[in-house]
Amino acid sequence: MREYRVAKVGELDLSLRTTKVSEQHLKELRANIERNGVLTPILVDPNMTVIDGMRRLSLLEPDDVVDIVVAHRYQDAMDILIADRGGDHQQDFTPQRFWDLYNTTRFLNKRYVSETRMKGWQTHLHKKPPTKLPPGSSGYQRDSWFAATGLSYHRLQVYQFFYMRLHGHVAEPEERMPFIRKAVKDLENGRQVETVYKEWRKAILPPLSLVTATDQRRALLASMSSLNAAVRALSDLDRIHEGISVDEAREFSTELSKVRTAIRKAVSKLNERTKR
Repeated sequence: MREYRVAKVGELDLSLRTTKVSEQHLKELRANIERNGVLTPILVDPNMTVIDGMRRLSLLEPDDVVDIVVAHRYQDAMDILIADRGGDHQQDFTPQRFWDLYNTTRFLNKRYVSETRMKGWQTHLHKKPPTKLPPGSSGYQRDSWFAATGLSYHRLQVYQFFYMRLHGHVAEPEERMPFIRKAVKDLENGRQVETVYKEWRKAILPPLSLVTATDQRRALLASMSSLNAAVRALSDLDRIHEGISVDEAREFSTELSKVRTAIRKAVSKLNERTKR
């Protein structure tokens, strides 16, 4: 259910929003509001927590009155965000902005999960986001994130992984927190998610040592099994579809290039063995 009404800016709760508003991003928006007013209602939950509209509110005074839309269901909030995606003054979803989306919709999502569990997973129905979903997507929450943000499924998972640990939603030993903070800072500075996650894993996990014949044979057999499946799947690829975003194509290319490099090194070592 959606409820459209008006409210004073000072009545709205911005406490869960952490994204910093850049003056550079506000310049065009300020000119538009001065010329046309606030045309798009501020999206809030039943507790008046602001889900979307922080930049618009930052240009107004506490006593100013604005149109708001109260989303009483998680699905309604996400449908509104999906419909607004790509608007003239929409801000790109940075890691920090994605975390704000996660945080400000937690109340509605908990209610959604509770309701669907009560109805039973086999009978509950939900609207799928009006966009193509990534292969292997699981659950309405992540599907709707993908549709609302335009970010790849893998990127969203990495953002969620590190920010939940940074803010204490998932407990981590204190000795790991410096690595968590570094990872979040790297993500906010635009580093590739694969690189950030790889460095995190390298920092917290002991290095693997495949020195015995048994360990090496097991690793090679497992790799062969995976590679055979990959070859079958990749051999069916035609010209990459326009529905695959540039970011997705770049990430897939990067990961496949890493696999190619690893395979070349392994083949070189195996060739050395055949000469001994």
